[in-house]
Amino acid sequence: MTTRIHHAGSEIAQRGTPLRPDQMAARMARRGTWQVARWQLLAMRSWTWSLIIESIGQPLLYMVAMGVGLGTLISANGRTVDGVSYLVFVAPAIMVLTATMSAATEFSYPVMRGFRWDRLYQGPAATPVTPAQIALGHHLAVMIRFLGQAVVFWLIMLAFGAAPGPWSWLCVPITMLSASAFGALLQGYAAGLDSEGEEFTFVLRFVVMPLVLFSGTYFPLSSMPGYLQWIGWISPIWHGTQLAREVSYGAGEPGWLIGVHLVVLAGLSAAGDGLGMPQLHPEALAVTRAVNTQTQEIIRRLERRRPAPGLYSGNTTAVLERGLRAIRSQNWAVLVSGFFEPVLYLLAMGVGMGGLVGTVEGPGGHPISYAAYIAPALLATSAMNGAIYDSTWNVFFKLNFSKLYQAMLQTSLGPLDVAIGEILLALLRGLLYALGFMAVLVTMGLVTSWWAVLMIPAALLVALGFASFGMGITSFMKTFQQMDMINLVMLPMFLFSATLYPISVYPQPVQWIVQAMPLWHGVELMRQLSVGHLTAMTGAHALYFLVMSGLGLWLTAGRLRALFLR
Repeated sequence: MTTRIHHAGSEIAQRGTPLRPDQMAARMARRGTWQVARWQLLAMRSWTWSLIIESIGQPLLYMVAMGVGLGTLISANGRTVDGVSYLVFVAPAIMVLTATMSAATEFSYPVMRGFRWDRLYQGPAATPVTPAQIALGHHLAVMIRFLGQAVVFWLIMLAFGAAPGPWSWLCVPITMLSASAFGALLQGYAAGLDSEGEEFTFVLRFVVMPLVLFSGTYFPLSSMPGYLQWIGWISPIWHGTQLAREVSYGAGEPGWLIGVHLVVLAGLSAAGDGLGMPQLHPEALAVTRAVNTQTQEIIRRLERRRPAPGLYSGNTTAVLERGLRAIRSQNWAVLVSGFFEPVLYLLAMGVGMGGLVGTVEGPGGHPISYAAYIAPALLATSAMNGAIYDSTWNVFFKLNFSKLYQAMLQTSLGPLDVAIGEILLALLRGLLYALGFMAVLVTMGLVTSWWAVLMIPAALLVALGFASFGMGITSFMKTFQQMDMINLVMLPMFLFSATLYPISVYPQPVQWIVQAMPLWHGVELMRQLSVGHLTAMTGAHALYFLVMSGLGLWLTAGRLRALFLR
Protein backbone atom coordinates (compact mmCIF):
# COMPACT_ATOMS: atom_id res chain seq x y z
CA MET A 1 0.00 0.00 0.00
CA THR A 2 2.86 2.38 0.84
CA THR A 3 4.49 1.53 -2.49
CA ARG A 4 1.27 2.47 -4.25
CA ILE A 5 1.36 5.94 -2.67
CA HIS A 6 4.85 6.62 -4.03
CA HIS A 7 3.90 5.12 -7.37
CA ALA A 8 0.89 7.44 -7.60
CA GLY A 9 3.12 10.41 -6.74
CA SER A 10 5.65 9.53 -9.45
CA GLU A 11 2.90 9.26 -12.07
CA ILE A 12 1.66 12.73 -11.16
CA ALA A 13 5.22 14.09 -11.27
CA GLN A 14 5.62 12.74 -14.80
CA ARG A 15 2.57 14.73 -15.82
CA GLY A 16 4.22 17.88 -14.53
CA THR A 17 2.07 18.32 -11.40
CA PRO A 18 4.08 16.89 -8.49
CA LEU A 19 2.35 16.54 -5.15
CA ARG A 20 3.83 17.18 -1.76
CA PRO A 21 3.85 14.23 0.69
CA ASP A 22 0.97 15.75 2.65
CA GLN A 23 -1.04 16.07 -0.58
CA MET A 24 -0.37 12.44 -1.49
CA ALA A 25 -1.40 11.42 2.02
CA ALA A 26 -4.64 13.37 1.70
CA ARG A 27 -5.30 11.75 -1.68
CA MET A 28 -4.80 8.30 -0.16
CA ALA A 29 -7.02 9.20 2.80
CA ARG A 30 -9.85 10.18 0.45
CA ARG A 31 -9.55 7.04 -1.67
CA GLY A 32 -8.59 4.61 1.09
CA THR A 33 -11.66 2.41 0.82
CA TRP A 34 -11.26 1.90 -2.91
CA GLN A 35 -7.49 1.35 -2.60
CA VAL A 36 -8.05 -1.44 -0.06
CA ALA A 37 -10.77 -2.96 -2.25
CA ARG A 38 -8.49 -2.77 -5.30
CA TRP A 39 -5.70 -4.45 -3.33
CA GLN A 40 -8.08 -7.27 -2.34
CA LEU A 41 -9.38 -7.70 -5.89
CA LEU A 42 -5.86 -7.90 -7.29
CA ALA A 43 -5.07 -10.61 -4.74
CA MET A 44 -8.10 -12.59 -5.95
CA ARG A 45 -6.46 -13.01 -9.35
CA SER A 46 -4.29 -15.78 -7.92
CA TRP A 47 -7.35 -17.99 -7.42
CA THR A 48 -9.38 -16.89 -10.46
CA TRP A 49 -10.06 -20.42 -11.63
CA SER A 50 -11.27 -21.45 -8.18
CA LEU A 51 -13.74 -18.54 -8.20
CA ILE A 52 -14.95 -19.38 -11.71
CA ILE A 53 -15.48 -23.05 -10.86
CA GLU A 54 -17.26 -22.14 -7.64
CA SER A 55 -19.45 -19.49 -9.31
CA ILE A 56 -20.66 -21.90 -11.99
CA GLY A 57 -20.44 -25.25 -10.23
CA GLN A 58 -22.19 -24.35 -7.00
CA PRO A 59 -25.45 -23.06 -8.53
CA LEU A 60 -25.55 -25.91 -11.03
CA LEU A 61 -25.15 -28.50 -8.28
CA TYR A 62 -27.84 -26.95 -6.11
CA MET A 63 -30.27 -26.50 -9.00
CA VAL A 64 -29.90 -30.08 -10.21
CA ALA A 65 -29.84 -31.70 -6.77
CA MET A 66 -32.44 -29.67 -4.87
CA GLY A 67 -34.54 -28.23 -7.67
CA VAL A 68 -34.65 -31.20 -10.02
CA GLY A 69 -33.80 -34.17 -7.79
CA LEU A 70 -35.80 -33.32 -4.69
CA GLY A 71 -38.38 -31.52 -6.82
CA THR A 72 -39.06 -34.76 -8.69
CA LEU A 73 -39.73 -36.52 -5.39
CA ILE A 74 -42.17 -33.80 -4.32
CA SER A 75 -43.97 -33.52 -7.66
CA ALA A 76 -44.38 -37.32 -7.74
CA ASN A 77 -46.83 -36.88 -4.88
CA GLY A 78 -48.75 -34.26 -6.87
CA ARG A 79 -47.67 -31.38 -4.64
CA THR A 80 -46.74 -27.82 -5.48
CA VAL A 81 -45.22 -25.24 -3.13
CA ASP A 82 -46.53 -21.70 -2.87
CA GLY A 83 -48.54 -22.32 -6.04
CA VAL A 84 -45.45 -23.01 -8.21
CA SER A 85 -43.18 -25.96 -8.94
CA TYR A 86 -40.61 -26.80 -6.32
CA LEU A 87 -37.80 -25.74 -8.66
CA VAL A 88 -39.25 -22.23 -9.04
CA PHE A 89 -39.89 -22.06 -5.30
CA VAL A 90 -36.42 -23.10 -4.16
CA ALA A 91 -34.20 -21.44 -6.82
CA PRO A 92 -34.25 -17.82 -5.52
CA ALA A 93 -33.83 -19.09 -1.96
CA ILE A 94 -30.75 -21.10 -2.92
CA MET A 95 -29.36 -18.03 -4.67
CA VAL A 96 -29.58 -16.06 -1.42
CA LEU A 97 -28.36 -19.00 0.65
CA THR A 98 -25.19 -19.66 -1.35
CA ALA A 99 -24.20 -15.98 -1.23
CA THR A 100 -24.73 -15.71 2.53
CA MET A 101 -22.81 -18.92 3.18
CA SER A 102 -19.94 -17.60 1.07
CA ALA A 103 -20.10 -14.39 3.11
CA ALA A 104 -19.73 -16.46 6.28
CA THR A 105 -16.38 -17.64 4.93
CA GLU A 106 -15.11 -14.39 3.41
CA PHE A 107 -15.88 -12.28 6.49
CA SER A 108 -14.45 -14.63 9.11
CA TYR A 109 -11.14 -16.42 8.54
CA PRO A 110 -9.72 -13.92 5.99
CA VAL A 111 -10.45 -11.05 8.41
CA MET A 112 -8.71 -12.90 11.23
CA ARG A 113 -5.84 -13.62 8.87
CA GLY A 114 -5.51 -9.90 8.08
CA PHE A 115 -5.39 -9.00 11.77
CA ARG A 116 -3.67 -11.80 13.61
CA TRP A 117 -2.10 -14.48 11.46
CA ASP A 118 -0.38 -12.84 8.47
CA ARG A 119 -0.94 -9.23 9.61
CA LEU A 120 -1.95 -8.21 6.09
CA TYR A 121 -3.80 -5.13 7.37
CA GLN A 122 -0.66 -3.70 8.95
CA GLY A 123 0.50 -2.37 5.57
CA PRO A 124 -2.62 -0.27 4.86
CA ALA A 125 -2.75 0.78 8.53
CA ALA A 126 0.73 2.29 8.19
CA THR A 127 -0.64 4.75 5.60
CA PRO A 128 -3.32 7.43 6.09
CA VAL A 129 -5.96 4.72 5.46
CA THR A 130 -8.19 4.39 8.53
CA PRO A 131 -9.39 1.12 10.13
CA ALA A 132 -12.93 1.93 8.97
CA GLN A 133 -11.69 2.22 5.38
CA ILE A 134 -9.94 -1.12 5.70
CA ALA A 135 -13.22 -2.67 6.85
CA LEU A 136 -15.23 -1.02 4.08
CA GLY A 137 -12.59 -1.87 1.48
CA HIS A 138 -12.69 -5.55 2.36
CA HIS A 139 -16.48 -5.39 2.34
CA LEU A 140 -16.54 -3.68 -1.07
CA ALA A 141 -14.12 -6.18 -2.65
CA VAL A 142 -16.20 -9.14 -1.49
CA MET A 143 -19.40 -7.52 -2.74
CA ILE A 144 -17.86 -6.98 -6.18
CA ARG A 145 -16.98 -10.66 -6.26
CA PHE A 146 -20.50 -11.63 -5.17
CA LEU A 147 -21.97 -9.46 -7.93
CA GLY A 148 -20.40 -11.67 -10.57
CA GLN A 149 -21.50 -14.83 -8.78
CA ALA A 150 -25.07 -13.56 -8.39
CA VAL A 151 -25.33 -12.67 -12.08
CA VAL A 152 -24.09 -16.15 -13.05
CA PHE A 153 -26.60 -17.75 -10.68
CA TRP A 154 -29.46 -15.69 -12.13
CA LEU A 155 -28.49 -16.71 -15.68
CA ILE A 156 -28.51 -20.36 -14.63
CA MET A 157 -31.96 -19.84 -13.10
CA LEU A 158 -33.15 -18.49 -16.43
CA ALA A 159 -31.66 -21.49 -18.24
CA PHE A 160 -33.56 -23.87 -15.93
CA GLY A 161 -36.80 -21.88 -16.27
CA ALA A 162 -36.71 -21.17 -12.54
CA ALA A 163 -37.16 -17.36 -12.77
CA PRO A 164 -40.47 -16.79 -14.60
CA GLY A 165 -41.14 -13.22 -13.42
CA PRO A 166 -40.07 -10.16 -15.44
CA TRP A 167 -38.50 -8.64 -12.32
CA SER A 168 -36.44 -11.70 -11.47
CA TRP A 169 -33.22 -9.78 -12.24
CA LEU A 170 -33.78 -7.96 -8.95
CA CYS A 171 -32.70 -11.19 -7.26
CA VAL A 172 -29.13 -10.06 -7.95
CA PRO A 173 -29.14 -6.88 -5.78
CA ILE A 174 -31.32 -8.62 -3.19
CA THR A 175 -28.78 -11.44 -2.92
CA MET A 176 -25.94 -8.96 -2.51
CA LEU A 177 -27.84 -7.05 0.18
CA SER A 178 -28.51 -10.30 2.06
CA ALA A 179 -24.86 -11.34 1.87
CA SER A 180 -23.82 -7.86 2.99
CA ALA A 181 -26.12 -7.97 6.03
CA PHE A 182 -24.89 -11.42 6.97
CA GLY A 183 -21.21 -10.75 6.37
CA ALA A 184 -20.95 -7.28 7.89
CA LEU A 185 -21.97 -8.50 11.35
CA LEU A 186 -19.56 -11.42 11.16
CA GLN A 187 -16.77 -9.11 9.99
CA GLY A 188 -17.28 -6.84 12.97
CA TYR A 189 -17.24 -9.86 15.28
CA ALA A 190 -14.07 -11.27 13.68
CA ALA A 191 -12.31 -7.91 13.90
CA GLY A 192 -12.81 -7.81 17.65
CA LEU A 193 -11.30 -11.22 18.42
CA ASP A 194 -7.85 -11.34 19.97
CA SER A 195 -7.36 -14.94 18.85
CA GLU A 196 -9.31 -17.67 17.10
CA GLY A 197 -9.96 -20.43 19.59
CA GLU A 198 -12.57 -22.17 17.39
CA GLU A 199 -15.00 -19.27 17.87
CA PHE A 200 -15.84 -19.28 14.16
CA THR A 201 -16.73 -22.96 14.20
CA PHE A 202 -18.93 -22.37 17.23
CA VAL A 203 -20.70 -19.46 15.50
CA LEU A 204 -21.18 -21.44 12.29
CA ARG A 205 -22.78 -24.36 14.12
CA PHE A 206 -24.89 -22.58 16.71
CA VAL A 207 -25.80 -19.42 14.78
CA VAL A 208 -25.31 -19.85 11.05
CA MET A 209 -26.57 -23.43 10.72
CA PRO A 210 -29.91 -22.86 12.55
CA LEU A 211 -30.46 -19.68 10.54
CA VAL A 212 -29.88 -21.65 7.32
CA LEU A 213 -32.07 -24.62 8.17
CA PHE A 214 -34.98 -22.71 9.71
CA SER A 215 -35.18 -19.78 7.28
CA GLY A 216 -37.71 -21.27 4.88
CA THR A 217 -35.09 -22.01 2.24
CA TYR A 218 -36.14 -25.54 1.27
CA PHE A 219 -39.72 -25.41 2.51
CA PRO A 220 -42.18 -22.72 3.61
CA LEU A 221 -41.46 -21.36 7.07
CA SER A 222 -45.11 -21.93 7.94
CA SER A 223 -44.59 -25.71 7.73
CA MET A 224 -42.44 -25.55 10.87
CA PRO A 225 -43.90 -25.56 14.40
CA GLY A 226 -44.63 -22.08 15.75
CA TYR A 227 -41.95 -22.32 18.43
CA LEU A 228 -39.29 -22.66 15.68
CA GLN A 229 -40.55 -20.05 13.23
CA TRP A 230 -39.01 -17.18 15.21
CA ILE A 231 -35.56 -18.38 14.11
CA GLY A 232 -36.52 -17.54 10.54
CA TRP A 233 -37.92 -14.16 11.47
CA ILE A 234 -34.58 -12.98 12.87
CA SER A 235 -32.53 -14.46 10.04
CA PRO A 236 -31.29 -12.22 7.20
CA ILE A 237 -31.53 -15.32 4.99
CA TRP A 238 -35.32 -15.46 5.45
CA HIS A 239 -35.76 -11.77 4.74
CA GLY A 240 -33.61 -12.01 1.61
CA THR A 241 -35.31 -15.23 0.52
CA GLN A 242 -38.80 -13.77 0.77
CA LEU A 243 -37.75 -10.68 -1.22
CA ALA A 244 -36.12 -12.85 -3.90
CA ARG A 245 -39.22 -15.04 -4.19
CA GLU A 246 -41.43 -11.99 -4.52
CA VAL A 247 -39.51 -10.59 -7.49
CA SER A 248 -38.87 -14.02 -9.01
CA TYR A 249 -42.41 -15.38 -9.25
CA GLY A 250 -44.65 -13.16 -7.11
CA ALA A 251 -44.89 -14.83 -3.72
CA GLY A 252 -47.69 -12.50 -2.59
CA GLU A 253 -45.85 -10.69 0.19
CA PRO A 254 -47.80 -7.66 1.50
CA GLY A 255 -46.22 -4.27 0.86
CA TRP A 256 -45.54 -3.52 4.50
CA LEU A 257 -43.65 -6.82 4.93
CA ILE A 258 -41.52 -6.10 1.86
CA GLY A 259 -40.55 -2.83 3.54
CA VAL A 260 -39.68 -4.72 6.74
CA HIS A 261 -37.43 -7.09 4.79
CA LEU A 262 -35.55 -4.20 3.20
CA VAL A 263 -35.18 -2.27 6.45
CA VAL A 264 -33.89 -5.32 8.33
CA LEU A 265 -31.30 -6.20 5.69
CA ALA A 266 -30.09 -2.61 5.28
CA GLY A 267 -30.01 -2.09 9.05
CA LEU A 268 -27.98 -5.25 9.69
CA SER A 269 -25.49 -4.30 6.99
CA ALA A 270 -25.06 -0.80 8.40
CA ALA A 271 -24.78 -2.12 11.96
CA GLY A 272 -22.05 -4.55 10.95
CA ASP A 273 -20.07 -1.86 9.15
CA GLY A 274 -20.54 0.43 12.15
CA LEU A 275 -18.61 -2.00 14.31
CA GLY A 276 -15.58 -1.12 12.21
CA MET A 277 -12.18 -2.55 12.92
CA PRO A 278 -10.12 -1.98 16.07
CA GLN A 279 -6.96 0.10 16.03
CA LEU A 280 -3.84 -1.84 15.13
CA HIS A 281 -0.83 -1.84 17.41
CA PRO A 282 2.56 -1.69 15.64
CA GLU A 283 4.38 -2.34 18.92
CA ALA A 284 2.53 -5.63 19.40
CA LEU A 285 3.27 -6.50 15.79
CA ALA A 286 6.99 -5.90 16.32
CA VAL A 287 7.00 -8.23 19.34
CA THR A 288 5.09 -10.88 17.42
CA ARG A 289 7.50 -10.70 14.51
CA ALA A 290 10.46 -11.04 16.88
CA VAL A 291 8.94 -14.12 18.53
CA ASN A 292 8.11 -15.67 15.16
CA THR A 293 11.64 -15.00 13.91
CA GLN A 294 13.14 -16.67 16.98
CA THR A 295 10.82 -19.68 16.59
CA GLN A 296 11.72 -20.12 12.93
CA GLU A 297 15.43 -19.88 13.78
CA ILE A 298 15.09 -22.64 16.40
CA ILE A 299 13.34 -24.86 13.85
CA ARG A 300 16.04 -24.22 11.26
CA ARG A 301 18.76 -25.16 13.78
CA LEU A 302 16.96 -28.38 14.64
CA GLU A 303 16.66 -29.20 10.97
CA ARG A 304 20.38 -28.71 10.48
CA ARG A 305 21.38 -30.80 13.51
CA ARG A 306 18.99 -33.69 13.29
CA PRO A 307 19.25 -36.47 10.69
CA ALA A 308 16.08 -37.48 8.84
CA PRO A 309 14.00 -39.75 11.09
CA GLY A 310 12.19 -42.91 10.05
CA LEU A 311 8.62 -43.20 8.91
CA TYR A 312 7.25 -44.58 12.20
CA SER A 313 8.54 -44.50 15.78
CA GLY A 314 5.66 -46.29 17.50
CA ASN A 315 4.81 -43.24 19.62
CA THR A 316 1.37 -42.37 18.28
CA THR A 317 0.13 -41.97 21.86
CA ALA A 318 2.16 -38.74 22.18
CA VAL A 319 0.20 -37.21 19.29
CA LEU A 320 -3.06 -38.41 20.83
CA GLU A 321 -2.17 -37.03 24.25
CA ARG A 322 -1.33 -33.63 22.82
CA GLY A 323 -4.60 -33.55 20.85
CA LEU A 324 -6.71 -34.53 23.86
CA ARG A 325 -5.08 -31.84 25.98
CA ALA A 326 -5.86 -29.26 23.32
CA ILE A 327 -9.50 -30.40 23.17
CA ARG A 328 -9.83 -30.26 26.94
CA SER A 329 -8.32 -26.78 27.17
CA GLN A 330 -10.11 -24.96 24.36
CA ASN A 331 -12.02 -27.11 21.85
CA TRP A 332 -14.44 -29.09 24.01
CA ALA A 333 -17.38 -26.76 23.27
CA VAL A 334 -16.78 -27.02 19.53
CA LEU A 335 -16.45 -30.78 19.82
CA VAL A 336 -19.81 -31.04 21.56
CA SER A 337 -21.44 -28.55 19.19
CA GLY A 338 -20.78 -30.82 16.20
CA PHE A 339 -23.40 -33.21 17.57
CA PHE A 340 -26.15 -30.66 17.01
CA GLU A 341 -25.55 -30.22 13.27
CA PRO A 342 -27.18 -33.51 12.12
CA VAL A 343 -29.90 -33.09 14.74
CA LEU A 344 -30.80 -29.69 13.31
CA TYR A 345 -30.84 -31.15 9.81
CA LEU A 346 -33.11 -33.97 11.00
CA LEU A 347 -35.54 -31.58 12.66
CA ALA A 348 -35.60 -29.15 9.73
CA MET A 349 -35.67 -31.57 6.81
CA GLY A 350 -37.44 -34.48 8.52
CA VAL A 351 -40.24 -32.34 9.91
CA GLY A 352 -40.37 -29.42 7.49
CA MET A 353 -39.60 -31.24 4.25
CA GLY A 354 -41.29 -34.43 5.45
CA GLY A 355 -44.65 -32.68 5.22
CA LEU A 356 -44.06 -32.11 1.50
CA VAL A 357 -42.57 -35.50 0.63
CA GLY A 358 -44.58 -37.98 2.72
CA THR A 359 -43.31 -41.58 2.61
CA VAL A 360 -40.30 -42.87 0.66
CA GLU A 361 -39.28 -46.33 -0.49
CA GLY A 362 -36.66 -47.68 1.89
CA PRO A 363 -34.24 -50.64 1.72
CA GLY A 364 -36.02 -53.80 0.58
CA GLY A 365 -38.80 -51.81 -1.04
CA HIS A 366 -40.68 -51.09 2.18
CA PRO A 367 -42.21 -47.59 2.57
CA ILE A 368 -40.82 -45.54 5.46
CA SER A 369 -41.30 -41.98 6.65
CA TYR A 370 -39.09 -39.30 5.17
CA ALA A 371 -37.51 -38.68 8.58
CA ALA A 372 -36.59 -42.38 8.90
CA TYR A 373 -35.23 -42.26 5.34
CA ILE A 374 -32.82 -39.36 5.85
CA ALA A 375 -31.81 -40.13 9.47
CA PRO A 376 -29.19 -42.84 8.70
CA ALA A 377 -27.93 -40.74 5.78
CA LEU A 378 -27.41 -37.80 8.13
CA LEU A 379 -25.44 -40.04 10.48
CA ALA A 380 -23.12 -40.97 7.60
CA THR A 381 -22.89 -37.29 6.64
CA SER A 382 -22.11 -36.35 10.23
CA ALA A 383 -19.29 -38.89 10.34
CA MET A 384 -17.93 -37.48 7.08
CA ASN A 385 -18.18 -33.85 8.17
CA GLY A 386 -16.55 -34.45 11.55
CA ALA A 387 -13.68 -36.35 9.95
CA ILE A 388 -13.24 -33.79 7.19
CA TYR A 389 -13.23 -30.88 9.66
CA ASP A 390 -10.53 -32.50 11.76
CA SER A 391 -8.42 -33.66 8.85
CA THR A 392 -8.69 -30.56 6.63
CA TRP A 393 -9.21 -27.21 8.39
CA ASN A 394 -7.48 -28.27 11.60
CA VAL A 395 -4.61 -29.74 9.62
CA PHE A 396 -4.46 -26.66 7.38
CA PHE A 397 -3.86 -24.38 10.37
CA LYS A 398 -1.29 -26.72 11.89
CA LEU A 399 0.59 -26.93 8.59
CA ASN A 400 0.51 -23.29 7.51
CA PHE A 401 0.15 -21.17 10.65
CA SER A 402 1.12 -22.89 13.90
CA LYS A 403 3.72 -25.10 12.14
CA LEU A 404 2.85 -27.83 14.63
CA TYR A 405 3.72 -30.80 12.43
CA GLN A 406 7.05 -29.28 11.52
CA ALA A 407 7.90 -29.10 15.22
CA MET A 408 6.61 -32.65 15.89
CA LEU A 409 8.77 -34.13 13.17
CA GLN A 410 11.90 -32.60 14.69
CA THR A 411 11.43 -35.05 17.57
CA SER A 412 11.55 -38.84 17.43
CA LEU A 413 8.06 -38.88 15.89
CA GLY A 414 7.74 -40.02 12.30
CA PRO A 415 5.17 -39.00 9.64
CA LEU A 416 3.14 -42.16 10.23
CA ASP A 417 2.91 -41.39 13.98
CA VAL A 418 1.50 -37.94 13.22
CA ALA A 419 -0.89 -39.22 10.56
CA ILE A 420 -2.27 -42.06 12.70
CA GLY A 421 -2.57 -39.82 15.76
CA GLU A 422 -4.52 -37.11 13.90
CA ILE A 423 -6.77 -39.71 12.26
CA LEU A 424 -7.51 -41.36 15.62
CA LEU A 425 -8.48 -37.97 17.03
CA ALA A 426 -10.91 -37.57 14.14
CA LEU A 427 -12.34 -41.03 14.90
CA LEU A 428 -12.86 -40.04 18.53
CA ARG A 429 -14.91 -37.07 17.38
CA GLY A 430 -16.86 -39.36 15.04
CA LEU A 431 -17.58 -41.81 17.85
CA LEU A 432 -19.00 -39.10 20.11
CA TYR A 433 -21.20 -37.78 17.28
CA ALA A 434 -22.43 -41.26 16.39
CA LEU A 435 -23.38 -42.11 19.99
CA GLY A 436 -25.23 -38.82 20.47
CA PHE A 437 -27.09 -39.03 17.16
CA MET A 438 -28.09 -42.67 17.77
CA ALA A 439 -29.63 -41.60 21.07
CA VAL A 440 -31.69 -39.00 19.20
CA LEU A 441 -32.85 -41.57 16.62
CA VAL A 442 -33.95 -43.99 19.34
CA THR A 443 -35.81 -41.21 21.17
CA MET A 444 -37.64 -40.19 17.98
CA GLY A 445 -38.59 -43.80 17.20
CA LEU A 446 -36.62 -43.88 13.95
CA VAL A 447 -34.73 -47.12 14.75
CA THR A 448 -36.66 -50.28 13.88
CA SER A 449 -34.01 -53.04 14.04
CA TRP A 450 -31.36 -54.29 16.45
CA TRP A 451 -28.95 -54.27 13.52
CA ALA A 452 -28.94 -50.50 13.94
CA VAL A 453 -26.40 -50.93 16.76
CA LEU A 454 -23.82 -51.58 14.04
CA MET A 455 -24.36 -48.06 12.73
CA ILE A 456 -21.92 -46.83 15.38
CA PRO A 457 -18.88 -48.85 14.19
CA ALA A 458 -20.03 -48.18 10.62
CA ALA A 459 -19.88 -44.44 11.33
CA LEU A 460 -16.30 -44.87 12.58
CA LEU A 461 -15.41 -46.72 9.38
CA VAL A 462 -16.85 -43.90 7.30
CA ALA A 463 -14.94 -41.32 9.36
CA LEU A 464 -11.71 -43.31 9.01
CA GLY A 465 -11.98 -43.31 5.22
CA PHE A 466 -12.57 -39.57 4.94
CA ALA A 467 -10.06 -38.57 7.63
CA SER A 468 -7.21 -40.59 6.15
CA PHE A 469 -7.69 -39.01 2.73
CA GLY A 470 -8.54 -35.51 3.97
CA MET A 471 -5.25 -34.95 5.75
CA GLY A 472 -3.20 -35.95 2.69
CA ILE A 473 -5.19 -33.74 0.32
CA THR A 474 -4.95 -30.76 2.69
CA SER A 475 -1.16 -30.98 2.59
CA PHE A 476 -1.35 -29.65 -0.99
CA MET A 477 -3.39 -26.56 0.03
CA LYS A 478 -1.71 -23.21 0.71
CA THR A 479 -4.55 -20.63 0.83
CA PHE A 480 -8.08 -20.34 2.20
CA GLN A 481 -9.40 -20.13 -1.34
CA GLN A 482 -7.79 -23.44 -2.24
CA MET A 483 -9.50 -24.93 0.80
CA ASP A 484 -12.82 -23.84 -0.74
CA MET A 485 -12.18 -26.43 -3.44
CA ILE A 486 -12.58 -29.13 -0.79
CA ASN A 487 -16.03 -27.75 0.01
CA LEU A 488 -16.87 -27.75 -3.68
CA VAL A 489 -16.11 -31.49 -3.78
CA MET A 490 -18.01 -32.20 -0.57
CA LEU A 491 -21.13 -30.37 -1.74
CA PRO A 492 -22.03 -32.68 -4.66
CA MET A 493 -21.39 -35.72 -2.47
CA PHE A 494 -23.89 -34.46 0.08
CA LEU A 495 -26.46 -33.38 -2.49
CA PHE A 496 -26.28 -36.35 -4.87
CA SER A 497 -25.43 -39.34 -2.65
CA ALA A 498 -29.04 -40.36 -1.91
CA THR A 499 -28.91 -38.33 1.29
CA LEU A 500 -32.17 -36.44 0.76
CA TYR A 501 -33.78 -38.48 -2.04
CA PRO A 502 -33.19 -41.73 -3.99
CA ILE A 503 -30.70 -41.64 -6.86
CA SER A 504 -33.35 -43.33 -9.03
CA VAL A 505 -34.56 -39.84 -10.01
CA TYR A 506 -31.43 -39.53 -12.19
CA PRO A 507 -30.59 -41.24 -15.49
CA GLN A 508 -28.51 -44.42 -15.27
CA PRO A 509 -25.16 -42.78 -16.29
CA VAL A 510 -25.55 -40.21 -13.51
CA GLN A 511 -26.36 -42.99 -11.05
CA TRP A 512 -23.07 -44.72 -11.90
CA ILE A 513 -21.17 -41.54 -11.09
CA VAL A 514 -23.00 -41.17 -7.77
CA GLN A 515 -22.31 -44.80 -6.87
CA ALA A 516 -18.58 -44.13 -7.21
CA MET A 517 -18.73 -41.45 -4.50
CA PRO A 518 -17.67 -42.59 -1.01
CA LEU A 519 -20.57 -40.92 0.79
CA TRP A 520 -23.10 -42.94 -1.25
CA HIS A 521 -21.54 -46.14 0.10
CA GLY A 522 -21.70 -44.73 3.61
CA VAL A 523 -25.34 -43.69 3.23
CA GLU A 524 -26.39 -47.07 1.80
CA LEU A 525 -24.49 -48.92 4.53
CA MET A 526 -26.20 -46.91 7.26
CA ARG A 527 -29.62 -47.16 5.65
CA GLN A 528 -29.44 -50.95 5.34
CA LEU A 529 -28.31 -51.34 8.94
CA SER A 530 -31.05 -49.02 10.22
CA VAL A 531 -33.85 -51.36 9.03
CA GLY A 532 -31.93 -54.65 9.25
CA HIS A 533 -31.91 -55.28 5.48
CA LEU A 534 -28.44 -56.81 4.99
CA THR A 535 -27.22 -58.07 1.62
CA ALA A 536 -23.91 -58.78 -0.10
CA MET A 537 -23.74 -55.07 -0.94
CA THR A 538 -23.58 -54.29 2.78
CA GLY A 539 -20.18 -55.99 2.94
CA ALA A 540 -19.13 -54.32 -0.31
CA HIS A 541 -19.87 -50.89 1.15
CA ALA A 542 -17.73 -51.68 4.22
CA LEU A 543 -14.90 -53.01 2.04
CA TYR A 544 -14.94 -49.76 0.03
CA PHE A 545 -14.05 -47.75 3.15
CA LEU A 546 -11.37 -50.23 4.26
CA VAL A 547 -9.57 -49.80 0.94
CA MET A 548 -10.13 -46.03 1.03
CA SER A 549 -8.61 -45.85 4.53
CA GLY A 550 -5.48 -47.75 3.54
CA LEU A 551 -4.86 -45.61 0.46
CA GLY A 552 -5.51 -42.41 2.39
CA LEU A 553 -3.11 -43.31 5.17
CA TRP A 554 -0.40 -44.11 2.61
CA LEU A 555 -0.98 -40.74 0.89
CA THR A 556 -0.90 -38.76 4.16
CA ALA A 557 2.28 -40.33 5.49
CA GLY A 558 4.00 -39.84 2.14
CA ARG A 559 3.04 -36.18 1.94
CA LEU A 560 4.26 -35.39 5.48
CA ARG A 561 7.54 -37.10 4.74
CA ALA A 562 7.93 -35.19 1.47
CA LEU A 563 7.14 -31.85 3.10
CA PHE A 564 9.33 -31.98 6.20
CA LEU A 565 11.85 -34.79 5.90
CA ARG A 566 13.56 -34.10 2.59
